[in-house]
Amino acid sequence: MDEDSKFTIIKNKELKNAIIMALADDITRRILDSTISQSKTVEQIIAEKKIPHTSAYRKVEWLLSKQLLFIEKIKRNKIKESRFLLARFISIIIEYQHGLIEIRILLNKNINEMKKKCK
Repeated sequence: MDEDSKFTIIKNKELKNAIIMALADDITRRILDSTISQSKTVEQIIAEKKIPHTSAYRKVEWLLSKQLLFIEKIKRNKIKESRFLLARFISIIIEYQHGLIEIRILLNKNINEMKKKCK
């Protein structure tokens, strides 16, 4: 199987726009970058990427609503709940040609493994 066949072509216009907007924004790009290989809490992302708290929480909620982030697990204790976030993809290829945009993503294998465990 060649590398291109592992990519998924995004056809949904709303999702295409969300991906482009996420990559154009410095903070959302840093959040995605931080969560590609390992799930992290918002607090861990803030510390690692030096993102202001309010911006981090607002951008994470937006990324979750657009399904660009995935909640891998939730840990609860008596005081608080921590959500561990993971990017849905590990690579994105965007092509723009004559007014047409094609976006291909390589899905995060950690998410695919999680789905298999849940079945």
